[in-house]
Amino acid sequence: MALEWGEGLKMRSFESYFSSHAVGFWLAMLIVVVLLAGWVLYSSLSQSRMRSKYESLIRSVDSGNVPAMLADYLNTVHAVSRQTSEMERRVTLLDEVRPSLLRHVGLVRFSPFHDTGGDQSFSLAMLNGRGDGVVISALHSRHEHKLYAKPVVGRASTYPLTVEEQQAISDSMVEAG
Repeated sequence: MALEWGEGLKMRSFESYFSSHAVGFWLAMLIVVVLLAGWVLYSSLSQSRMRSKYESLIRSVDSGNVPAMLADYLNTVHAVSRQTSEMERRVTLLDEVRPSLLRHVGLVRFSPFHDTGGDQSFSLAMLNGRGDGVVISALHSRHEHKLYAKPVVGRASTYPLTVEEQQAISDSMVEAG
């Protein structure tokens, strides 16, 4: 009996507390219900907007087949990646051979003989990035024409160079601006 009397006392105590504060409980419950209803409404609107955007995206695709479009896009990305790798390989190869390519050209025209009228003779230097190559000189007079070619290594030759040939080598190494 003691247990029943204690439980009954607790229950009556709760009932009296609830009845004296019933307005506050109902007000709290109303606030909770309004907040839950607002959250459900907000979630529904957000879902509706996302569904609308998704459907708009699907309609904007010409083929209407998004997985096929994505697969095509991935194939394009892979193809571009392969092309980029190939271009990098080619650039590396060009960087390796670039110093040996003909890059510098210098030309000096002159008149070596007094019996010619004008600068018909010339010295032409053609060098790579290391200053190696050839200098060609052509001497023209009224009675004969002579052509000389001299190897150049490091902007110098083992053969004696004329002033014009040295000038052509010097002019060839000047970078074009």
